[in-house]
Amino acid sequence: MGRRFVPKGKMAEAWNLIFQACEKCNGLKADLENDISVISMHVDPTGIEPADAALMRAEIDRRATKTLSRNTRKPVSEGEKPLVLKGAFGPATMTFTLNMPPQVTEKRLFDLACFQMLGFFYFLTYRPLDRRGNWWGDGFHPLLAVRRSDWGNPVIRWFEEITKHRREILHVQTAAGFYKAWIREMNDKPNLWAWAIEWNQGLRLVGFFGDEAEAITLGQSRPTIKTKTIHNDGKRIIRMRAETAVEPSDDHLFDMIND
Repeated sequence: MGRRFVPKGKMAEAWNLIFQACEKCNGLKADLENDISVISMHVDPTGIEPADAALMRAEIDRRATKTLSRNTRKPVSEGEKPLVLKGAFGPATMTFTLNMPPQVTEKRLFDLACFQMLGFFYFLTYRPLDRRGNWWGDGFHPLLAVRRSDWGNPVIRWFEEITKHRREILHVQTAAGFYKAWIREMNDKPNLWAWAIEWNQGLRLVGFFGDEAEAITLGQSRPTIKTKTIHNDGKRIIRMRAETAVEPSDDHLFDMIND
């Protein structure tokens, strides 16, 4: 991960994985890291604050006005464009304006996760004599990306349950806890691996890579999260759902499962 992806100074003397990449891929990864880094540090006011919330707020104050959101092409500090909803309530018409924190599209989140997992898998399969590593076949299959306020949702809990007894082949906690990742073998599915990443104590992403058919079959067994439509004018549909936080004492997704 880039040294500026985590708060200033947290990569000093910390473990990192650095390898050569082509200029195009290195540039794409750096562009993804730029705004995702700052946005992932935002403390969600509806969730459980991390112990380092004050540090992250200071880091946001230092960087948010200088970092452009790829969504809005404006500084991250300005958030998203306000969402205006209008609706009729009997004879009256009411207008609601929702101010939203900075956002990142799921595609960009998963693109960055894929770059990082490619690096880890290359590291795990590296053969010193050949000076080569491998990459998995059949694709990268993200499942979900969630903010801290939703770390206890049913899909994340389901993912934790089906992976907690698998053989762990990579477990990373570095940058003073601001970066976490693991890869586990899905033992009964020899060409499928599960992965999880946590960025800056604010965003978690989970999924699979490898055998696409097995990933699809497994994903179909995940629980359904119910949503409610709050706005539908024929052009735009807006749905909402309840988020579920997780208490620190009940948070085990990044526990190390074998020596």
